[in-house]
Amino acid sequence: MSEPIEGLLSEEDQRLVELNELGSILAIHRLQPSYIHFLYWSGLLLIAISGAILAIAAAVRFIYSLGLMYLLPALLGAASGLLGGVACIRIVIPQEKQEHIIVCEQGMLHIIGGRYVEIIRWVEVQSIDKKFLGRIISITYTTPRLPYIKVVSISCFYQDFDHLIGLIKQQSKAV
Repeated sequence: MSEPIEGLLSEEDQRLVELNELGSILAIHRLQPSYIHFLYWSGLLLIAISGAILAIAAAVRFIYSLGLMYLLPALLGAASGLLGGVACIRIVIPQEKQEHIIVCEQGMLHIIGGRYVEIIRWVEVQSIDKKFLGRIISITYTTPRLPYIKVVSISCFYQDFDHLIGLIKQQSKAV
């Protein structure tokens, strides 16, 4: 037997849907696991390349007795690569794992990194455009506060992206 959609949400997500009066939940879309794996391997690759650069710089310094000043660009590049790889694995990936879209009858919630929430009501939607060969959709909508018009971009890295686009278009026209 299938589990109800509400059972897949955290209490905080359910509260957000109720507080914003978005109606019943139609679908939940999370980022594809392959995208998360890509980020993980990219971070590891950055760390590995930085380690190789450090090893080569140490070998060159030992073999040619060069001063540290000659190796400074390589060391700075390796340090920034290490920092970028660690940041990707320790900061970016946990945030991306929490990102998801909740499509409801009256609107949708776009939760980014578990901290930032965009609330889009179907009555506020002005346009839905496909960009970048149809792999990104932009939703332009109005808000009661500044800025009065906002744009949200949703990439193809979400699970069942085509279903998500169809559902968003269908719900925004239905209201």
